[in-house]
Amino acid sequence: MALAGGLTIFGRLQPAGLLPRLRVMRPRTMIVLALLCTVAAATLMRLVHVHELGWEWRLMPSDNPPVVKVLGRWYSGGTREGACDLPLTKRIGTTPAGSSMWGPTEAGTPVVIEVRNGTHVWCYGLMGGP
Repeated sequence: MALAGGLTIFGRLQPAGLLPRLRVMRPRTMIVLALLCTVAAATLMRLVHVHELGWEWRLMPSDNPPVVKVLGRWYSGGTREGACDLPLTKRIGTTPAGSSMWGPTEAGTPVVIEVRNGTHVWCYGLMGGP
C-alpha cells in the first residue's frame, strides 16, 4: 500500500526522495547503441561464415585456407607450398577467395588436389579416407 509521500517496496515504506532515479536514455544514444550492436553482430556473422568455409577466423577468406571442401569432401594442408607429385589437369572448383582447384582426370574421389592462384601452388590431401 502506498502513501502520499512514498512507495512500498517489499512491504516497507520508502520515502519519495530516497527512491533511485531511473535514467532515461536519449534517442541519439539509443540510435548509436543500436548501430554499434548491428555492426558487431554483422562482423561476428561474417567471421563465422568465413570460418565455416575454410576453418580460419578472418573477415575475408585467404587464397590458401587451412582446409577446402570440394566434391563433397574436405581436404587439408594448404600450408605446404609446391605442386603435388601427380599430374592434376582437371579443374574441379574454386576456393572462397577465387583460387582454382585442380584434380586428376580419372573418375572417383581424388586423394590429392592442387590449389592455384596464378603465382602460387599449394598441395592438399584428403581428410579421412576414400
